[in-house]
Amino acid sequence: YVFVPMSYILMIDQLKEAADEMAGSFRSEVMDVRHVSTGAEGLLMARRQVPSLVVVSEGLPDLQPRDLIASLRSDFGHAELPIILQIDRDDATRRIEALQFGVDDCVSRSTERRELILRVNAVLRRLRQSPFTHTSSVGPFRIDSDAHRAYVDQHEVELTPIEFKIFSLLLCRIERVVSREMVLTEIWGIRGAPSTRTVDTHVQRLRSKLGARKHLVETVQGVGYRLLAERRAVAVV
Repeated sequence: YVFVPMSYILMIDQLKEAADEMAGSFRSEVMDVRHVSTGAEGLLMARRQVPSLVVVSEGLPDLQPRDLIASLRSDFGHAELPIILQIDRDDATRRIEALQFGVDDCVSRSTERRELILRVNAVLRRLRQSPFTHTSSVGPFRIDSDAHRAYVDQHEVELTPIEFKIFSLLLCRIERVVSREMVLTEIWGIRGAPSTRTVDTHVQRLRSKLGARKHLVETVQGVGYRLLAERRAVAVV
């Protein structure tokens, strides 16, 4: 997936009146917005032209948000397609679940329209300024961000978009500690100390996919994680 500045914003929401109001706010910010009412229509429109960002709302008549988001990112090879999930109620548990299955941000329907516009701009800005670019290779690890591929000992490993970003962040700071706060800021744009184990869950899943090299993702108790180029030798006296 190659980001093209402001192609259009795709809104997938069965509530047409609410979507039309939100679309009007986006257009006032000189953003092109297209609205569909079902997941199937959203997939069809994304197939015709890749959007810059998708806002998916809960309560669609045909697809669950998780399934729709997975299809948007996998069916057409748009692994980095930025997606914001709009949930019906401002529920912390639901927001955590959404972040865990890979959305870039999560907001409630009660969110002020101006705040949603700011969040959309923040997601697009993070994409433009992402440090996870080009190819990096250290020790047994290699990433190709342009192709969205990761390798361990020359063998490709399949990572989710969130896992890939965390792996890239660890690799670009090889042998240095990456705090949970840094991961939340760089990946999700969230600032402040985390109150959940969202980061730990994703790192555990990433570690499990590194095979014989999983021990090189080192936990730094109370701080975060560090990726080692090679296992340090243990001195024998």
